[in-house]
Amino acid sequence: VETMTLLQILLVLYCIVLELIYSKPKSCDTHGVNPEECDKYKSTEKFFFCGGSKDKKIPMKYVNDDYCDCVGSNDDEPGTSACNHGKFWCKNKGYRGRFIYSSLVNDGLCDCCDGSDELNNPRVNCPNRCNEKAKAEIAEIVTSKKKYMEGIKVKNSLLQVAKSKLNEKKSRKIEIERELAQKREELNAKEELKKVAEEKERTYRDEKKKKEEEEKERKNQERIAQCVADGGEDCQAQPEPPTNDEQNNDNVDNENEENEDKKSDNDDNREETPRERRRRERRERHEQRAARNKERRDKRKREREEASKRAEEAAKATEAAANEVIDKDGHHVHTPDEEFPYPEQYRPHDEDEGDKDKPHQHTPDEEFPYPEQYRPHDEDEGEVKEEGEKKNEDGDGDGFDWSEFDDEEEEDEDVYIPPPDEEEEEEQQADPVMDELSNAARDARNDYNNLNRDIRNLERDIEDINKVLEMDFGEKDIYASLFDECYSTKIQKYDYEFCPFGKAAQKEGSSSTDLGSFKSFGFNDKRQLVMSFEDGQKCWNGPKRSADVIFKCDTENEIVHVHEPSTCKYEYKFMTPLACQQSELDRLTDLIQNQFKTEL
Repeated sequence: VETMTLLQILLVLYCIVLELIYSKPKSCDTHGVNPEECDKYKSTEKFFFCGGSKDKKIPMKYVNDDYCDCVGSNDDEPGTSACNHGKFWCKNKGYRGRFIYSSLVNDGLCDCCDGSDELNNPRVNCPNRCNEKAKAEIAEIVTSKKKYMEGIKVKNSLLQVAKSKLNEKKSRKIEIERELAQKREELNAKEELKKVAEEKERTYRDEKKKKEEEEKERKNQERIAQCVADGGEDCQAQPEPPTNDEQNNDNVDNENEENEDKKSDNDDNREETPRERRRRERRERHEQRAARNKERRDKRKREREEASKRAEEAAKATEAAANEVIDKDGHHVHTPDEEFPYPEQYRPHDEDEGDKDKPHQHTPDEEFPYPEQYRPHDEDEGEVKEEGEKKNEDGDGDGFDWSEFDDEEEEDEDVYIPPPDEEEEEEQQADPVMDELSNAARDARNDYNNLNRDIRNLERDIEDINKVLEMDFGEKDIYASLFDECYSTKIQKYDYEFCPFGKAAQKEGSSSTDLGSFKSFGFNDKRQLVMSFEDGQKCWNGPKRSADVIFKCDTENEIVHVHEPSTCKYEYKFMTPLACQQSELDRLTDLIQNQFKTEL
């Protein structure tokens, strides 16, 4: 009995092992259903619940009957195109499964690589291409992995470059600080020299001014004494210099003329100094130019008056000719009441007093007693003119010759002639001592200002270096290797350039458009490494230009694409080994090792 019991136990265990070995994994028997949702579509169930809700249910036989019963959830037709917003699950054996819209089922196109979306379409035969697709994807992943491995290798070699550039900045900062300390000491010395030179210049100028004022006062006292000796009145008053208007109009006060005459009489007994001679010659030239200007003005005024008078006389003559009386022989007849159209000195007087009431008639051969331009012409004489008579070019027809009044070339225009007193400063005798002191003070100021400017430039250099050293250059400061570098590429007619941590620009020939200055550097929401540039040149009727440089992993630094996704917003695609991350390499390695390993 014990032996039989032991055999029975062994038999049961054997059957259990066989069941475990040969049993198949549980799978859905409903077409187009994701394996994770198999429990909803069990064929053994009597009802299907739309959207998993107990409120709305349909018989299980209505599932995949090519009619959408669950309007809203659209989940009763996973294997047909009946529900517009339903989803079909592609098994894609040998690759990876995925959802497609149920509207693509049985549409005649192979959307699933295993062809399961056209399984019930007799008109289409879709082969299974999942193995080939998986192999192509793995080959692409392998290529990407290789690129990342090489890029990371180059990236690691750039660590030394980055470290070298940062050390160079630090060394330069130390040099500038040492140079600054030295120049500040020099600046203090230059400042002392400047103060001494300026003090000497100021002292000498003050002393010179004091002496000039004393000399002026002495001469004034001499003038007053001379004035009192000559019996003058109001000798304390200082003579006022003539105004500009008085100089231009040549109006000299009688009092000033008398003073000049008195001064000239008093000075006749002494020799004229060179300075007085120059002032006298300048005054004479001034008076001569003023006289010529006045003469030209008077001449032009007389010419304008004469021209106006002659034009008025010609107008009267023209009006009289239009109103003249013609006798039966065609000659002009003067009526008693007719206004004489010519200058009065040419009015005729009849020799015979008894015939004074008889109008005078001119015969053709009678000598015309007036100027020729006043001779009347008969209508039948046509357009015949005397030899040498000029036609009026303007076509006025008044017979008056205006050519003599044509604009003549203007002579020298009246200009303001500075009186001698205004040029007195130029006549000051040279003062070599003052010149030497002024030059020394100017040179000292220039030396001080130049050195101070050099110090400000060095201070700005230190500020720029500090900004660089405070930047976040990533792990182990690797991105510092991009500093002081610029990259460009030509796309169509434009050259696009960007200098990391500097500026971005769009160039065409010799012109350049600013796309912005460096703003930030880091990963965005899509885990892309992006360097942003902002506050560029303003677009016409738009925003300021800006640019984003997206870093992509590769073995070399190169701009491969630039486009403008929105107005004045530019986007660069920059390939660089600095974008190759170890985390991405690990992900690709894991994907190759674990993806599709059972199917391939």
